[in-house]
Amino acid sequence: MNNLLTTTASRRFKSGLASVMIGLAAVAAVIIVPETAQATSGNRATQLVAAFTGTAPNRVAFTPDGSKAYVPNTGTNTVSVIDAQNHKQLKIINLPRGSTPGNLAVAPDGTKVYVLDTGTHSVFIIDTKTDDLASTSTVKGYKGTSPYSVAFSRAQGANLAYVTNNDEVASVSIIDTSTDTQTGAVDGYDGAQGAHGVAFAPDGTFAYVATSESVAVIDVSKHQQSATVSSYTGDTPLNIAITPDGKKAYVTNQQSNSVSVIDTGTHTQTKEVAKFNGIFPADVAANPDGAIVYVTGFGSHSVSVIDVATDTQTNTVDLNSYEGNHLNGVKFRPDANPSNDGDVAYVVYNGSDNVAVIQVHPAAAIIAPPLAPSSGQVQGGTSVTITGKNLLDTTGVTFGGTAGTSPTVVDDKTVTVITPAAPGGDPAQVEVIVENEGGPGKAEKAFTYITVDPN
Repeated sequence: MNNLLTTTASRRFKSGLASVMIGLAAVAAVIIVPETAQATSGNRATQLVAAFTGTAPNRVAFTPDGSKAYVPNTGTNTVSVIDAQNHKQLKIINLPRGSTPGNLAVAPDGTKVYVLDTGTHSVFIIDTKTDDLASTSTVKGYKGTSPYSVAFSRAQGANLAYVTNNDEVASVSIIDTSTDTQTGAVDGYDGAQGAHGVAFAPDGTFAYVATSESVAVIDVSKHQQSATVSSYTGDTPLNIAITPDGKKAYVTNQQSNSVSVIDTGTHTQTKEVAKFNGIFPADVAANPDGAIVYVTGFGSHSVSVIDVATDTQTNTVDLNSYEGNHLNGVKFRPDANPSNDGDVAYVVYNGSDNVAVIQVHPAAAIIAPPLAPSSGQVQGGTSVTITGKNLLDTTGVTFGGTAGTSPTVVDDKTVTVITPAAPGGDPAQVEVIVENEGGPGKAEKAFTYITVDPN
């Protein structure tokens, strides 16, 4: 694939390409699963977002409650709105002619989406209630060009966003989100060093900006660059994720095919996770539980999983079965239920116009009655198809407490099994339970045992 970076002294992005980078124990039987599902129970792609129509999608952002996701499509001047619970595109938002949306982020209160557009050099604003351009459709007084990344301070009472502008003279715009107005630019920022990803510390005291050579430290109270991360060894830092506890930051380095780990207490690189399974690492995201980090490989077909405790790559999410290429944006889905927070992630396929859904942790099985068939003879032997959700990790199926035989996982939504004999050998309605590593799925009185008159 083509090198995505220039070879100038500052190793800045080509402006056009910058926007592109802008993601078992079985019960009484051996469980049969598809070959593609045998590697792991979590960290696995389960499907593509249904009815997705965007072209050249780049990045992804979720609403704080995890109900919706937004994806900018550089090829069609649009933003896709996705039902993030059912993984289906709901709507396409058309942006003005000439737009090239490359990145976006949802405000912490969930009411607005800021869309960075390199075609018109604007920051568009989407109202999440109407899923259309807001009445104030752009940030007022915006003076940046080639906007690359946007981040919001999540400190209590803050109405602040930073937008990085990766043009010939790079800058960091300061946005007052209460008025949607640019109020200035970060002082002391060296425009010759480029401006890529940006991320705020959870407490809002500082922000990091990835430059062409290192990572700039911004004192948020003064809106001023106060330092540069020391001992930085990565080549061409790109995007940044800070862990929820604020103790570490992870930065993708595109040219050195690595991820730098930063101690945010000292603003020092402590490790470079190198030679991980991914070519041209692109986006990076930290799970809300703070245990893992996902890194997309723009030149690969997999997502690298980094363990935060050891800062080593421990796994990969293989996406080859979906025939996607140029993986870019990645985000973990938040959830109003803390126990489900970060259980799902979205990965954007820039080159093949798709969004993949990753099951991060094993999820409890869900049965969607009726079974097919929903009745059978008391002696057993009926082949039954069970449909539902989260069935890929099925370890067995029971009927009235007795294990069925030959349970077979067809896909994440389908399992087949042969019924055992009825408990006690008598006609009855029984509960069906799908055993699953993430938790069992139950359906009361879902199967009826019957006797058949031989005459």
